[in-house]
Amino acid sequence: MDFIKDKVVLVGGSFNPPTLAHKQMIKELMKYHPKKILIVPNGNQYNVSFVNKTLIEFNDRKNMCNLMMKDLDVDYEVLDIENTRSFKGSYYTLQELNHPTFIMGSDCLESLHKWIKYEELVEENKFVVFSRSLEIEKMKSLLEEDEYLKSKISHFEFLKMNLPNVSSSLFRSTKDSSLVDKLVYEYIIKNNLYEVKHD
Repeated sequence: MDFIKDKVVLVGGSFNPPTLAHKQMIKELMKYHPKKILIVPNGNQYNVSFVNKTLIEFNDRKNMCNLMMKDLDVDYEVLDIENTRSFKGSYYTLQELNHPTFIMGSDCLESLHKWIKYEELVEENKFVVFSRSLEIEKMKSLLEEDEYLKSKISHFEFLKMNLPNVSSSLFRSTKDSSLVDKLVYEYIIKNNLYEVKHD
């Protein structure tokens, strides 16, 4: 994994809340010895573009990311870069952070052509794509079918991983404590988040 070993890598997302799937993905990245992992939660302004996704306050999501990472032996930082300005897209975030390797799931790859400044984004950065529902060959075919992306296949590496069937939206709908790290769940209860009731 040339795009990970001794490189700074960026894991973005809403982390609403961070789940065991997020943690498993970070553990998988650690196997390839990144120099540092940057965790970048979407800022509160992300609501403007995605009206049916209600984010809890940024500071709560940042605190939960730090709790999720607490027992992992890796150099990391949870950044507030996307909460200090209006939402401008991943292109500008990667540019400001000197182009760390961008970690994404296969679902993001499917919608990449809709991202802000997506051609410049792909031109200037490297990506590692985790397979979730799509096999690696199918993901590669997604790139080859796009007139622009097929010339940039060398900017992508692929990691097949059996992520647990866990998502933030599943937690928000079920409030199931088994979907998140124990410290994260304790924080959720303590701060009365997601309308979680005490057991």
